[in-house]
Amino acid sequence: VSHSWNVLIVDNLTSRCCAPLSAVKGVAATYRMTNRPPPAQASPFVSTILRPLQEFDAAYASRTPPQIGDGWKRRVIESVSEKYAVAVEELIATVKRTEEALKSRKTRRMMAGGMSDGEKVKLQLFLDHREFESHVVEG
Repeated sequence: VSHSWNVLIVDNLTSRCCAPLSAVKGVAATYRMTNRPPPAQASPFVSTILRPLQEFDAAYASRTPPQIGDGWKRRVIESVSEKYAVAVEELIATVKRTEEALKSRKTRRMMAGGMSDGEKVKLQLFLDHREFESHVVEG
């Protein structure tokens, strides 16, 4: 029975934490042919990824043995991190394909001294990763 509860809790928290990951796909649209400046901070959705886990921990940590609660947190963070990595990998693959298709435009833009849309997306993903990592370390 305890195994079933563990699986249920971890799966539920993982599902709730993964909901904001759908916003990863939108990062490319933010910079695609918009002439926006390069990003300087993480996307707003990143700080919400682990919020369900943090809220659960705040509500139940005092009633849960540390070894069990820590195990739940570790499994949720591992699973969410894996899903986040997959979403980022898929986006980077899409950005690379787009850059290849628009190579001549990119060359002209680079000669003008600006960052390509793909470089802005990659910078945004880097900033988002750093922010996510800081939330993992905090948690």
